Amino acid sequence: MKNKEDIKVNEVLHVEYLNHLMHERDEMRNDAKKNLLKVQEENLRNYDKKRKKSTPVQSWRLRCSSANTVWDWLQAAMKIFRPLRSGERQVEGLL
Repeated sequence: MKNKEDIKVNEVLHVEYLNHLMHERDEMRNDAKKNLLKVQEENLRNYDKKRKKSTPVQSWRLRCSSANTVWDWLQAAMKIFRPLRSGERQVEGLL
């Protein structure tokens, strides 16, 4: 038959064991967070190395109409070099 002392000792050991498990779980979580941040930082560095550099926009590729919309070179050439219809004005200052 169990004594009251045995039951109390069992409870104390159980509580201590639970505290130990919780402490280990917290340590494992912190280690996982550190490892994850380290891997993300390394991936970011590698991504920046392999990333294609953006090319600066060349001024001749941008043309603006009176409505201030952006044209590419083909649109501007079609607008400038096509024959004028009756009642249209010549587009000036684009080239």
